[in-house]
Amino acid sequence: MHAMRPRFALRTDVGDIKVDLIEEFKKMSALRTWGWECILDGTPQVMPPVSLF
Repeated sequence: MHAMRPRFALRTDVGDIKVDLIEEFKKMSALRTWGWECILDGTPQVMPPVSLF
């Protein structure tokens, strides 16, 4: 459980953060959420949906 926990929470209200870093953080968060949903539902999937990429 701890391996899939985010290491930090990104504050997007701070103006000094690059846009690409924010987008990468959002993408990784969405993939992590999808992974946990698959684990908790018991439905293994090989690849995440295309919408998460």
